[in-house]
Amino acid sequence: MNTYSTNPLEAAQDKGEILWDEFGIPHIYGPDLPTVIRGYGYAQMENHAELILQNIALARARAAEYFGPGPNNQNVANDEQVIIYGIPQRSNEWLGQSDPLQRKLIEGFVAGAN
Repeated sequence: MNTYSTNPLEAAQDKGEILWDEFGIPHIYGPDLPTVIRGYGYAQMENHAELILQNIALARARAAEYFGPGPNNQNVANDEQVIIYGIPQRSNEWLGQSDPLQRKLIEGFVAGAN
């Protein structure tokens, strides 16, 4: 049984809980959707931290900086595409256009992942 808040008082208030079964699958429980989504962020980082951090580097056009150019300069090509298409700027714009519930869920996931 894991609570996924780093603050014990906060964990007691939200009553979120993650139960991991014998196959390593997280079963996430909470009183509301934001609490469950925060638990999902925690569980994802627990199970897939390296992959998530690699994808964050790719999305921020920092893959070549962190991991080197890669085979056939693939990380460099990816970073160039992300910059050309303005992906970080677009994501910030889209986040600003999202409704409050969507932002709350995204922030919950990020809080759990952190």
